[in-house]
Amino acid sequence: MDIHERLRQILKQKGWTRYRLSKESGLSESTIRNIFNRGSSPTIGTLEIICNAMNITLSQFFC
Repeated sequence: MDIHERLRQILKQKGWTRYRLSKESGLSESTIRNIFNRGSSPTIGTLEIICNAMNITLSQFFC
């Protein structure tokens, strides 16, 4: 499973939209959109911010 697929899976489990992820994480909507639509991989720092917003650890993200 790749990062994008895992992000989609977690968002679906939480019932979150990309907009909510943007608001909860403090990342801009364009950053979130680029991750999903352009397939750009987030940096570790960005992924940590996303995980913190979703209240999971990086380890949980990759499990």
